[in-house]
This record gives sequence, C-alpha cells and structure tokens, in this order.
Amino acid sequence: MIALYLKILCLAINLILLGFVDKLFKNNTIFWKIFFCILGIVLPIIFFVY
Repeated sequence: MIALYLKILCLAINLILLGFVDKLFKNNTIFWKIFFCILGIVLPIIFFVY
C-alpha cells in the first residue's frame, strides 16, 4: 500500500515539476527525473517518521 502510494506520488511529482524543469534544464532531463523521483520517495518517509 505504501509502495503504491510512493509510486503514484513519484509519478505525480515528475509530471508536475518536469513540465517547467524540462524548459529550464534541457540537457539534464534524466538527472532531474531521478532527482525528483528520489525526492518524492524521501519526503513522504520523512513526514511519516516525524
């Protein structure tokens, strides 16, 4: 259940942020996808723990 939530959140963050990130950083698209995906996984864990 949590894994599914994290996947959906990761996808949502990618869809929202990559819209303008692609325009800002054309060359580092793959880096930013990985970065925001990791961010989307780490942030909910921090919120759940604290």
